[in-house]
Amino acid sequence: YPALSWQVSHTILQMCISFSGLAVVALVSPDVNDLFLPLEVPFFFISHVILAFFPLYFVVTQQISTLPSQRTASAVSLYFVSWLLATCSIFGLFYFSVVTPLSIYSGLNLNYMLSPPPNQDIAVGPWYRFVSCASVGTVFFVMRFLATLSEWVLISIKPPSATKNE
Repeated sequence: YPALSWQVSHTILQMCISFSGLAVVALVSPDVNDLFLPLEVPFFFISHVILAFFPLYFVVTQQISTLPSQRTASAVSLYFVSWLLATCSIFGLFYFSVVTPLSIYSGLNLNYMLSPPPNQDIAVGPWYRFVSCASVGTVFFVMRFLATLSEWVLISIKPPSATKNE
């Protein structure tokens, strides 16, 4: 864990698991039209690859778990939904209370809060922000699901003495 209290580090890393999906989206459909400084494009790709794989390192090394200590279906489902809702809530709170006003004040399209990215056709028109929020929530769900499934498989193939509970 980073040099923070265990609870703070755990919360940050749990949210990074879902947030890593946004780095994957940026790698799949990059918008590098406004990157013109030397090494800015390679930096974009390198940093997004690191952001995408950062949480995976903590899950694979079992420093953090996407599974609760009690591994019943209801406990796993509740843990999954709790972290998904917490992640979506923090993301929404930050983007709509900090990033959007900052974008409006500065006139910069920070993380596409004022207008959609130029290279996509999913979220356009007057429903842009609603569709964008639904898309982000879906990305968070998929990434958390993949991380949970991956950890479940990883634990299943290791001997019981090698697994580490949360």
